Amino acid sequence: TLDRSSAASDVYKRQIIDMEYILSKMEDYTIASQQLEEKIGEWKKEIDLKSKFIDNLKDSLEIERPLLTKDLVDDRESEIEFEVKQMNDYKEKRFGVNGDWVVQELLLIKPIQDQVLNVVQSIAKQKKFDKIFDQSADAIVLYSEKKYDISDLVLKSILRSEKLEKLNLEFSEESFNPELELSLIHI
Repeated sequence: TLDRSSAASDVYKRQIIDMEYILSKMEDYTIASQQLEEKIGEWKKEIDLKSKFIDNLKDSLEIERPLLTKDLVDDRESEIEFEVKQMNDYKEKRFGVNGDWVVQELLLIKPIQDQVLNVVQSIAKQKKFDKIFDQSADAIVLYSEKKYDISDLVLKSILRSEKLEKLNLEFSEESFNPELELSLIHI
């Protein structure tokens, strides 16, 4: 026979979060995402400029081809091939598997995601949850009631920690004020 109380308690051991929602509410993540998007935009502009330059070289060659010797055509084609290779190398350097985009994402965004995951793990241990699914990822959460979504709990925990850190920082900055210390000595 099935024990109803154990079946009901199993339901409460599985929760969901919406990582995209949590991250979108975090100022650090928003700033990091903007910085990454700016860098990506700069790299795309550089690639577009290089691509236009190569197109101009090709157009120029086609227009001048009847007037050029075979050696000059070969030189121009070699130059174009070199520029295309340079552009492809640049694309790979910026957007390849081990490119700057991946490195920047690891530097800027991964620490923030790790912070969220640490809080999720902490909540899971405190509340004794067996599993927590991320509904914003490619997980197989097809449906879940809002009451099982602990995203706000995770977000509140992160924001509370950030506020405490800021208060501690402000308190430590106020604890020693050289001007105040000097004025007290002269009294």
